[in-house]
Amino acid sequence: DYFLSRFLVENDRILCRLVLKGEKNNTEIDSVLFSYDALCDGNLSVLNITYNVFFDYSDLHENIVDARYGNMTGTVRLSKSYNYVTIPVKNAEMQQSNIESGLFGAISNFFVLGVWHILVGYDHILFVISLLLVVINFRPLAKVITSFTIAHSVTLILATFSIFVLEPKIAESLIALSVAYVALENIYIKIYIKGRNKKKTGAFFGDISKRWIVAFVFGLIHGFGFSSVLRELGLPQDGIVPALLSFNVGVEAGQLAIVAVLFPIVLQTRKSWWHDKCIVLLSAAIFLTALIWFVQRAFL
Repeated sequence: DYFLSRFLVENDRILCRLVLKGEKNNTEIDSVLFSYDALCDGNLSVLNITYNVFFDYSDLHENIVDARYGNMTGTVRLSKSYNYVTIPVKNAEMQQSNIESGLFGAISNFFVLGVWHILVGYDHILFVISLLLVVINFRPLAKVITSFTIAHSVTLILATFSIFVLEPKIAESLIALSVAYVALENIYIKIYIKGRNKKKTGAFFGDISKRWIVAFVFGLIHGFGFSSVLRELGLPQDGIVPALLSFNVGVEAGQLAIVAVLFPIVLQTRKSWWHDKCIVLLSAAIFLTALIWFVQRAFL
């Protein structure tokens, strides 16, 4: 009843009747799929779709519509600010109007979705921030970012095509632990190693030169987190590879935007007397936040 009161399909402004065909639970991604037939009076001429589901709970909710008619397809992203789409139909073909055309629409929408996911994915943001807080020049930064990108791209592809999938609860719990690990290592580097004027500990933990390995290992886990978003939305079958790549490029664009803003600040302040204290305090706050996330995700 909630869904039907907030999702309308009309044929030239005449309301179509939605009839429930089936219901399917997917415990892997914690979702329920409802299938409907839209029964419309008269000849199909202009489809009007209005979507207001969940906007009374969240202003950030979005829905991807993959519309098909005849041999034409189109993809559009509906949100609270853009909750209505008109699809003129003629001679059993979908004529694109307010809906973006097929493949380009899917690519552009999934790119934006990738950027948005990284910018509102606070655990991913804190992980990236933690990685670069103790990096002092561009070369090790490039190694860290590249290794993280390669790693999460690999598992994103594997999970999206169901080659290897990690249960979302496990993936999200491990992502929280990855944030806690890097934050704790930052504190160790700034307090223990620098306080004793050591360059390396002789061990893996605390060795900045090996941070790219940390980024790669945990990047594999973060890729499973990214994939859960795509598996929940469902990639368009007519352009699954371009949409997947577009989403990944969007994630990278959002990630690089964070680095572009934060890393110059880290470089400019590294000789300040308060620089190390600030990093320790920030890393401690990130560490505690990540531990809370882990408890919530693993046990609650």
